[in-house]
Amino acid sequence: MKKIVSILCALTVLVTVFSHPAEAATGMQGYAAYRDGVTTSGFGNFEWHAAIMDKASFDDIYPVVHAPGISQNVQYSSWDDFLNGNSFMGYYKPQSYISSSQRDQVTAMARSLAADFIGYTAWGQINYPVDNNPTGKTTVEKSDITAMRCDGVVEYCYEYNNVVIYPKYSSYWDISHWSRANYDEHIAVQITPAIQATEYMTLVSYNP
Repeated sequence: MKKIVSILCALTVLVTVFSHPAEAATGMQGYAAYRDGVTTSGFGNFEWHAAIMDKASFDDIYPVVHAPGISQNVQYSSWDDFLNGNSFMGYYKPQSYISSSQRDQVTAMARSLAADFIGYTAWGQINYPVDNNPTGKTTVEKSDITAMRCDGVVEYCYEYNNVVIYPKYSSYWDISHWSRANYDEHIAVQITPAIQATEYMTLVSYNP
C-alpha cells in the first residue's frame, strides 16, 4: 500500500511540474547585451559586440547566447567570455513594446540557434540561400540559416517574433522574411551592433 501511495505522489509531482506554465521572463532575460572592443580589420570597425540575454542576470551560468566570431558557432557563453576583457556598454530592449511572453520567445529562439551550431559571417547579419527558394517559402527558419553575425542573432530572435528592430520604418524590416529585399536590408555595414543598439533600441541599464 505504501508503495502505491508513493508512486501516486510521484506521479502527482510530475504532472504538476510539466503542466505548470513556463515562468515569465525576469531581470534582463530576452534583452540584448553589448560590449565594446571590436575592430574587425577588412570588414569595417564594428566597435561593439552583441548577445541575447538567456538568463536574468550576468552572474548566472552561461547567461548569454551570441555569435563570437570567425570559426565559431552561435553558442552559450559565460559573462567573462562574452566581455573578453572589454567594457560593458549596456543592456538594450526594442523601441517598440515587448511583452514578457515575447521575451520568453526571444530567449527560446536564442537557445534554438545555439543548439543548431550555426556558423559565423562578418559580411552581413544573416546568410541563407536567398535566391534558391524553389518551394516559395516566406519565412526563414533557423534550419535555413547557414551563418550569422552577432547583431544578426539579436535581430533574428526579435524579428522572427514580430518585434521590429531595423530598419524601423522600412517595409523590409523583417530579417526572417524570405526575400532579396529583406536580405539586402541586413547585409554589409549599413547596420552594425553599435548602430543597432544606439539608433534602433532603447537603453535599459549601463550596469551589468
